[in-house]
Amino acid sequence: MALFTTTDRDNVKTALIMAATEGVASVAISGQSVQTYSLDQLTKLLAVIQADIAGDNTSGNGGLRQRKVVPGGCG
Repeated sequence: MALFTTTDRDNVKTALIMAATEGVASVAISGQSVQTYSLDQLTKLLAVIQADIAGDNTSGNGGLRQRKVVPGGCG
């Protein structure tokens, strides 16, 4: 199960924009509010969250799978 949610990811993306335009940003992750001045910190945090979400395989299907369907009588 992932530690982070897509809401956490979206909050960090919004904070990146705020930090870039205003010089400081506050972001809430899992209910905890963090204030940061560094775009680098937010960028690293975003990478961690995205990797965590991408690595979450709770569906049990092994990730994306493709199937090729060939109708009968095509031969």
